[in-house]
Amino acid sequence: MKTKNVYIVVFAVLALFFAGCDVFSNNVAVTGVSLDTTSLSLNVGGSRILSPNVEPANATNRFVTWSSSNPAIASVSAAGVVTALAEGTATITVTTRDGGRTANANVTVSAAAAACTEHDFSNNAAVCRREGCNEPNPNYVPHCTHTWTWVKTTALIETGTCTSCGETTTRSAIEAQMVQIPASNGNITMICPCCGVAGGTLTVSLSAFRMSRYQVTQAQWQAVMGNNPSWFRVGGAGQAALGGITDTSRFPVESISWYEAILFSNRLSLLEGLTPAYSVKVGGIEVDWATVIAPTSNNADWNNATIVAGSNGYRLPTEAQWEFAARAGSTETNVMNRYSRNINGVEVTAANLAEHAWFSANSSLTGVAADRRTHPVGQKIPNAFGLFDMHGNVWEWCWDWADIYPAGPQVDYMGASSGTDRVGRGGGWGHSAGDLLSGFRGPGWPGDRCGSLGFRLVRP
Repeated sequence: MKTKNVYIVVFAVLALFFAGCDVFSNNVAVTGVSLDTTSLSLNVGGSRILSPNVEPANATNRFVTWSSSNPAIASVSAAGVVTALAEGTATITVTTRDGGRTANANVTVSAAAAACTEHDFSNNAAVCRREGCNEPNPNYVPHCTHTWTWVKTTALIETGTCTSCGETTTRSAIEAQMVQIPASNGNITMICPCCGVAGGTLTVSLSAFRMSRYQVTQAQWQAVMGNNPSWFRVGGAGQAALGGITDTSRFPVESISWYEAILFSNRLSLLEGLTPAYSVKVGGIEVDWATVIAPTSNNADWNNATIVAGSNGYRLPTEAQWEFAARAGSTETNVMNRYSRNINGVEVTAANLAEHAWFSANSSLTGVAADRRTHPVGQKIPNAFGLFDMHGNVWEWCWDWADIYPAGPQVDYMGASSGTDRVGRGGGWGHSAGDLLSGFRGPGWPGDRCGSLGFRLVRP
């Protein structure tokens, strides 16, 4: 009992790293919203994305909701996708969460285009050449074995062009960043350097998984959630530390609570047609992940979130997954010195940490402590798995409750079944080298929103 009390006191001290988060509240109010069009004509079965413009550009809460005056005629999704269902008219309304500002688009739905009665697949066309028909050619022979050059066209989409034939295609930009992390091939031992051996040792074996090469960026968060809560952004409370930088789209998103991180994960999964990883029920009913708002205070329903068996969507890494990926085959046996092995096979140490991480010693480009800040993802040397910023820049939320590790070997350990704090890993821009050790655990309650706290994603 005495050991556990000491362990809890240690976590209480570490929680100071996440303290003071509520000071990040320099809000800029929404003054208006408009749409890229005010009228829309569709055939039954057709669809079109409406793009909202929330003003001003630096508004703190840019989240919007959508509604249709006649959803039987034209429905609209949480992402603003209008789908024509039957002939008639409807009005689509976008509403800002901040201030309730609205804008409308009138939709006219006509009968579906007449079916094609005689397909034209001439010249080995991939689809029927007749107007309004996209029937695939069952005898299509690809013109070439494509070699793609990929360009990011939005925060969430990459467009590929074949260098041989010019054909184009698209893919998920976040999925394209995922790195295959191999199975652990036996047990690994995790020892928390701040907790000692008692209650701070975990022996675990892990299945293979995929992890995002980068921390989630401000541009990706904006594209999915419709806002940017980050401290270090133009118009944000930490703008002075940017030193005149006007584009923070590649900076890691921060000031994100654990609740918001799992909401982002599920909402991104829905946008990409994946099965959401998380289930949260209120009064026994699953929340609507497309429209629900994450809680801003401790919430028992969200604390009881579960992982959906068999789901393939995005999620937070478990603590064991995070540490295995961070160490990347490090051969350092002293937990007090262990960071990772880099892509060139070199052990990361306190002496060369600045080449691999943004932390208190180098995150201020002026040398002034007040100018310490986040930096664009992917600027430092990656580890042996090809992962960037596993140490420093921002702390990264993990799935697990912060509790004493269980005794005995574990398989794909998911953390304790309950607790008070969730685990953060990796250290941040304002923290010392010791906080960036691969085994260091930093607990924070799930509603914490700090300028040094972000996340990255994994998938099975």
